[in-house]
Amino acid sequence: FKDGSQALADGKLGPDGVFRASKIQAKCASKYEAKPPQMRTKPAA
Repeated sequence: FKDGSQALADGKLGPDGVFRASKIQAKCASKYEAKPPQMRTKPAA
């Protein structure tokens, strides 16, 4: 993530004061989705 990016974190604050996330989600998930695989063509025989 770049500085200033926003995300949601779901988790618990431990007794030691450390937040432990069990789930993290980027605010704009569409920017982080994998691109669909490109079509491959077979060379002409």
